[in-house]
Amino acid sequence: MQAAGGRSLFLPATVQAPIGNAGRNILRANGINRLDFGLIKNTRVREGHSLQFHANFFNTTNTRDWGIPEGVFTSAAFLNEGAAEVPSRRIQLGLRYSF
Repeated sequence: MQAAGGRSLFLPATVQAPIGNAGRNILRANGINRLDFGLIKNTRVREGHSLQFHANFFNTTNTRDWGIPEGVFTSAAFLNEGAAEVPSRRIQLGLRYSF
């Protein structure tokens, strides 16, 4: 007596059919929800001279993006959605003097 499903439902993976008989687009991921934000402040020091301050915020809301699951079954990260996750919030500051 064989249990329902199991090995009889799927063909083994071969060179000709690397994912067996699994359908197309079976490994889906959520959309990328990332907000990048930037601020620039220009200050005139004197005629022909200016100071510019800029701040860039990458992944402003610090939202975790799980990424697309790894589909290569020989990989150590097979079906691991967190293997290629987006880094957490980053802030970049800059100062420029123009003359």
